[in-house]
Amino acid sequence: MKIRKSLAAMALGSALVIGTAGFAAAAPADASQRGAERQEQIARAEIRRGELLEQEGHRLESRGDWRRGQRLERQGENLERHGRQLLRQAELREHKGLERSWR
Repeated sequence: MKIRKSLAAMALGSALVIGTAGFAAAAPADASQRGAERQEQIARAEIRRGELLEQEGHRLESRGDWRRGQRLERQGENLERHGRQLLRQAELREHKGLERSWR
């Protein structure tokens, strides 16, 4: 009776280990691809917010609120710059992920 239980436990454990190893080997490519897509979405959102801040800054400057307008323009430029940097990183990450899938 003890031998049957231990054999069954070893068989179940082996199946779980093999299944987990197969799943873990396939998971990183999908996770990195999703990470690159998510980073690209965040980058595009930052670029849009930066453009909107710049437009608001121009509008404030035209109304005579120079300091606040310039501050918003700088913030917008910084957001756009950061968004473009994130976009480049996401494209590189996606490109590297594609290279790995070919190998």
